Amino acid sequence: MLKNISDPRLRETYGNILQGKYAYKVYCLNPQINPATKKPFHGPKMPIGFITKKGQVIDVLVQDKKTGQPMAGIETSRDRLDGRKGFRCYCGNWSIQSPEERGVLQTAKTPMAATPPTQEQMVEIFNRVEKSGKGQLLFIKGWAEYDGFALEEITE
Repeated sequence: MLKNISDPRLRETYGNILQGKYAYKVYCLNPQINPATKKPFHGPKMPIGFITKKGQVIDVLVQDKKTGQPMAGIETSRDRLDGRKGFRCYCGNWSIQSPEERGVLQTAKTPMAATPPTQEQMVEIFNRVEKSGKGQLLFIKGWAEYDGFALEEITE
């Protein structure tokens, strides 16, 4: 079955799914508007990648058929200080920092801190996370949504 897939990266991705190497499928729920077309870059609930059982994030790139430009996929990801993964989709949807980190780790000109947080910053973020009442990510029927993205549990 896999030998019929011509793209070697896609063939490897599907092979890994079949072997149960992935724990979660990642979806972009908030597609941003393409300024050129004034339409969303992609539809809602677009699958954009996977998370392995070891926590590695794997991108599944979707390109515009005419231009070859990326429309969806995990451009980058980060383990946030609230215990969740943050993502940036090629469409521009962004959750790299948790709401509790924003304003502590960056300024308006530098959306990501270039250096590790200080002890004071860590305490401030921890207090914000605790005040927010965030607990462990809750999956309902294998599905969890947060900050414009969703994770779907992959069961073997």
